[in-house]
Amino acid sequence: MIADNDLDLAGGTAFDNVLGITTFSAGQSPDTEVDIYISGNRISNVTQSAINLRRIGGRAHVEGNAITTGPVSSQTTPRPEVIRTANIGSYVIAHNVIDCQWPDPNAIGIGVFSQVADWPIADAVVVDNEVAMSPPEGVLFGAFSAGIDIRGFAHGNLVANNMIRGRARAAVAVDVFNGGIPGNTKFVLNRFDAFAASVAGVIVGNGASDTLIFGRKGTVNDYGLNTVILPF
Repeated sequence: MIADNDLDLAGGTAFDNVLGITTFSAGQSPDTEVDIYISGNRISNVTQSAINLRRIGGRAHVEGNAITTGPVSSQTTPRPEVIRTANIGSYVIAHNVIDCQWPDPNAIGIGVFSQVADWPIADAVVVDNEVAMSPPEGVLFGAFSAGIDIRGFAHGNLVANNMIRGRARAAVAVDVFNGGIPGNTKFVLNRFDAFAASVAGVIVGNGASDTLIFGRKGTVNDYGLNTVILPF
């Protein structure tokens, strides 16, 4: 358990890799699984992920954290994500408040992805988060910019009842990445009335299959297969 800490990482230059809380390759399924709880932390002034989870043998719960990135992002890592969940594991990302101030054109508020076919990310739950994308004026958003992004070898992930504000390429998106094509992504009752998308509120990338969009408002760019859109 990592809970109720104040972590001001003091920022850094664009060439510094300043992270908050990281957990890599913890636990081993099925006999020595781990339960990870990261909750109630206040994290500020990072140049990379404030919370970074990769390849968890067990369960990870990231709940009730308040994160302000600060205005400097690292140039040594592409696609900085405020909360990053990657590869195998069971993930719940809930009730977090994020203010992403990075100038990186591919900055992401919450990223759920796998770049490795043997380590797919499946059935992650991203629910009831508040994400503000607050880049400086003049940023030209890149191909992965989003409040919440699902990409790569990802299957059956749920993004529900989140509030996204500010500016980015998309509020929520599902993207092909590193040869991985996401499937069965569910976007349910997410709200982005106070969001300005440079492309669309919801983006379904080329070939992403069986995406459900329930309760959309605003624009949808759909290049997927068997996408179902149910306005609410």
